Amino acid sequence: MTAGLFGLDNSSRDFEEPKSWGKNVFTNSLPIALAQYMDSLDLYPVLINAIGTAAGGLATQQELTPWDQILNVGDDSPRFIFESSFEPHNEYTTGTPEKSDVVIAAADRTHRRALEIKLTTVPDSATANRPHDEQSCEIVSRPLMIEQLAVSICASYGRHRRSTLNELLLEAIDAPSQMSWSDERTMLARMPQIRKAVKMVIERGLAFQTPMVLHPIWRTVGQSPVLEDDCFDVFVWTDLAWTKLLLDASVQDRAKVTRPQRSLIWLVKMLWDYSIQGQVDRADTFESITFNKQTDKAASFSGSMTLRYLKGQYLSSPRIPASALSEIILGAGSSYLAPERRLDSSIFIQLIRDSANPADEVAAV
Repeated sequence: MTAGLFGLDNSSRDFEEPKSWGKNVFTNSLPIALAQYMDSLDLYPVLINAIGTAAGGLATQQELTPWDQILNVGDDSPRFIFESSFEPHNEYTTGTPEKSDVVIAAADRTHRRALEIKLTTVPDSATANRPHDEQSCEIVSRPLMIEQLAVSICASYGRHRRSTLNELLLEAIDAPSQMSWSDERTMLARMPQIRKAVKMVIERGLAFQTPMVLHPIWRTVGQSPVLEDDCFDVFVWTDLAWTKLLLDASVQDRAKVTRPQRSLIWLVKMLWDYSIQGQVDRADTFESITFNKQTDKAASFSGSMTLRYLKGQYLSSPRIPASALSEIILGAGSSYLAPERRLDSSIFIQLIRDSANPADEVAAV
């Protein structure tokens, strides 16, 4: 039988090819198929927005939002282009923008949305022993995500608000052009100003924040490979909601700059570069601002922290059952799963439980 994923007939990947089910490939495709499947059932993703509070602070809220609004395609049939640069971001970066996990194009082939994908499992080790509705997932963020975040914020503000970004940063930070961005002692002292700048950027941009991170979750029984019956759901973070997560993680008062603080510094430096020269200079930022830390990881957020943003019925009781996997992974697709990978193993076990034995598919192929 033909291998495939639900709703991905119009994509840049050929799911009859084994390579489309490989490491770090399948985990970017399955979330889109899951969202497409939910859309066919009129189940909307949970959009996480940044909002202002009556007390003058910042918070986030969850809002069910139609999938076509997330994709920005209206009535068009979307095309999903994996691992591609988002053309509208060209004008905001020096050189070609880094590739997004998936770019969504309309029927006329114009690029409408770029999404980063974070597929996570619930519970993580920090919350596995908590009550069921207090469990959440760990999220790991790479430096590329910070670049995508900076460019998304610049694009959300748009060219006509570039001067607004400049004014906000100048109001919050004392002489940013003369600041030693790469000096750790200087930046530790400047962290209150950096945090103030980010808060002001969020506050001024609330009306035009943009969906940026597609964040599906899958629940297991504790930390076993067995999927819970109520297993899958889809969250989407806006660029400013993700910035709020990063801002909240950067409050640690330590003798050295933490990874979340460095990520916030990276973000502000790129926004500053854009505000004065019209482009984000990612290479200069990442190469010069290291503080003697490895640059393979920007930040990690444990389930204890992500629970603040994800908590609710869709986290504790996801809307898509594990039994729906046979309707999302089509035909002989299960024969390409690699059970040594955690998600693949859990799916493999579930399909056996549902009597859709992947071994039979392997024999058929």
